[in-house]
Amino acid sequence: MKVAIIEDHPLMADSLKNILAEDTSIEVTGVHADGRSFLSSLPDNCPDVILLDYHLPDMTGAQLCRQVRSYTEQTKILVLTGFEKPGLITEMLESGCSGYLLKGSTDGTTLIQTLIRISEGEIYLDPNISKMYAKQLSNRQVVSVETRLTIREREILKEIVGGLSSKEISEKLFISKRTVDNHRNSIMAKTGSRNLAGLIQFAQNSNLTS
Repeated sequence: MKVAIIEDHPLMADSLKNILAEDTSIEVTGVHADGRSFLSSLPDNCPDVILLDYHLPDMTGAQLCRQVRSYTEQTKILVLTGFEKPGLITEMLESGCSGYLLKGSTDGTTLIQTLIRISEGEIYLDPNISKMYAKQLSNRQVVSVETRLTIREREILKEIVGGLSSKEISEKLFISKRTVDNHRNSIMAKTGSRNLAGLIQFAQNSNLTS
């Protein structure tokens, strides 16, 4: 698995590189201190996974995600940051990242396991983030389903529950598969779901399947 690190703090960047070097199945293709440095390495050096900090000197993580997604849909993106604001997390998922970890609660083993999981197509959120979303969902006074999910997200959720794949949904709704996947990521984050079963349960409990 080829991994590129984008982190502007030298000490953190070196630490991440050393952690990944301990796993012989991982090759660090480059360490970049800003977004432009990484983007300039494309297409000659396109990694399987990008390990990304949110705050970079020249752009945000979301801006970088969107630029990467305009180039390729194959490279997975894992955010490793100290920020856990719900709006920021949702923004990153909607921009195309596949995982979100918090620096304060992630050790080397968790980092490597998460890289492997998202490289295989999974969506993974830091357990602390999942708990935060779950708490919001259990408190009816926080926000209603109607305001939590957009109209398009509710539409896509119904199709997911109906058994359609992202490709089938994109063809039915006349939007790109990448857009469907980004909405799916956002829905999973907002509902606190970790898999399809969780989405189905949420939709049924919220009467969104009819």
